[in-house]
Amino acid sequence: MTSHAAFALPARAIPIAPLTGPGDTLAYAAAARPRPFVLATAGCSLRGTETRGVDALELEGGLLLAGLTIAGASCGNVLLAPAQARRELVTPAGTLIESLLVARAGLVAQWTRAGGAHGELDLVLLLPGALARAEGPFLRVDGGDGVRLVQITPAPEWRLDPGAGLDGIVRVRARLPAGEPVVRLAATRGVDLAGAEAALRRLGHAREARAEGELVELRARRLAVRTGVDELDEGVAWAIARLEAALGAGAIVHELAAGEPFPFDPDGRRGWVALGALTAGTSAPVDVDPTTPLGALARAREATLRGRRPTAADAAALEGSSPPAPTDPDTRPAWAAALLAGADALEPWIGRPRADEMRARATALVSGPPRAEADARRTVRLPTLGGARIADPVATILAAALDLPGRAGPPPVDDDPPAGLQRALAAWAHLNDGRIERGFALFRAHLADGFAQGAGLWPDRGRVHDPAAAALVPLVLAHGLLGARADAHYGRLRLSPRLPSHWNRLTVSGIAIGDAIVRMEYERERSEHRFRFTQEGGRVPVMLIFEPLLELAPGARAEVDGQPAEVDVGAPRPETDGRAQLKIQLPLDRERAFSVG
Repeated sequence: MTSHAAFALPARAIPIAPLTGPGDTLAYAAAARPRPFVLATAGCSLRGTETRGVDALELEGGLLLAGLTIAGASCGNVLLAPAQARRELVTPAGTLIESLLVARAGLVAQWTRAGGAHGELDLVLLLPGALARAEGPFLRVDGGDGVRLVQITPAPEWRLDPGAGLDGIVRVRARLPAGEPVVRLAATRGVDLAGAEAALRRLGHAREARAEGELVELRARRLAVRTGVDELDEGVAWAIARLEAALGAGAIVHELAAGEPFPFDPDGRRGWVALGALTAGTSAPVDVDPTTPLGALARAREATLRGRRPTAADAAALEGSSPPAPTDPDTRPAWAAALLAGADALEPWIGRPRADEMRARATALVSGPPRAEADARRTVRLPTLGGARIADPVATILAAALDLPGRAGPPPVDDDPPAGLQRALAAWAHLNDGRIERGFALFRAHLADGFAQGAGLWPDRGRVHDPAAAALVPLVLAHGLLGARADAHYGRLRLSPRLPSHWNRLTVSGIAIGDAIVRMEYERERSEHRFRFTQEGGRVPVMLIFEPLLELAPGARAEVDGQPAEVDVGAPRPETDGRAQLKIQLPLDRERAFSVG
């Protein structure tokens, strides 16, 4: 039964907290289908198939389990949350309720017999490694990257495959005893047995209450939206949950894009993830290469959003930002956006003249000559409007998405851009150009993409779950629909909402600027638009520059805090379906109210 009896095992089983969830409101329930699902938290992720079982469990970038199933089981229904799941399994011995929870230290699984379930069950495990020992409640598998440790209580009857480890995979069957109402499994790993035991003790304290608490905090302190439309409200929360989990997964998920052109290449995807994490309000560090265009943009946005002085290395990279291949215009909009953001981030430290030099270089990049038709050799292109040929659709749509001043022409997009980054970038571009209904329709399609193959799984090309595509959800929401731009050093927050005409209420919380959080509430009653703003935290009041794009009746009047107010109202713009843009400044030293209609 053991392939190497000299391997030590823990002296006694570690108590594992019972699982009763998911019980959080951020959950997705449906009949099981043969499609993938992902459970993820920082540092640990699980991939499975709804109708089968666990296909892989990764911990800190390494494979912990290569498979986990109940032999002969089929799944009827699933309930999914970002870090946990519950599945109804039908087996020859009766019905089981399977609960799964991923935590920073690994996986906790629980099988509870339902109704008249009886008889023994076979649990099939696949683990990377070369040598294995199973005894009592423990299975230990050793490989070149450390020790994998599995505990099952009550203790099963173990059976190792005779060829276990010869091909780098240990195959194990654990026969779960009949009559036991609940069986629990914990799986983790460490550099040695002591490290694996310590991780197993941490798993003993993992429970849904903690996961649910983290999700409540996610919605309370991270960017969150409440419209009453679950697809939008929960879609944003799912995207941010997936994004936070991906931040601890390392570079592997991005390297799958190797060989793709900018902005879909690995460096580009890292940049999108960093920008999405910043926008969502996560505390994760911006781990990107500042010598790449989106990496430089993320570094600059981090400095302005958090009010921090850029490091000497970042300052040098930002001030010296320029495209390494000027003949390729695809990266020019991103470099221009990085230079503009870098100028804003560095101006308090290097002075206005040098910052203006950076802005002039950005203008030159955007207004430079377009690439000749003969030079167009891209293998991946964003779609063009009505099939018309233009010199550089990627540059055009990025210029609109990144809201570059002086950009020319509308963003090119067909009726149905490919799912993933392309669709989200098209939505963002249209919203920035004032084509609100079209932009929102594309954004809603991108939200639906996240649930097409399973809850919160944003696909892109051959990737079932792409964190860069998920990162575009908070980016399009904050910068496209809300027109948000923050400069924490000067305490200024610009909000320029471009809301669909059918919306009559909206609450957005978690809009971050420095050490402050801003909440915006919106209601519409007939032709009157009412907004309310609240600053939560922060040492000094934020100056809100409010520039909504609204449908207004002739002679509309504005009020601030219930008193008549003079507001700068621009002329209605044909390209925005006749909407006019207002402008007013409000210091958020108290709750502020603004209405117009």
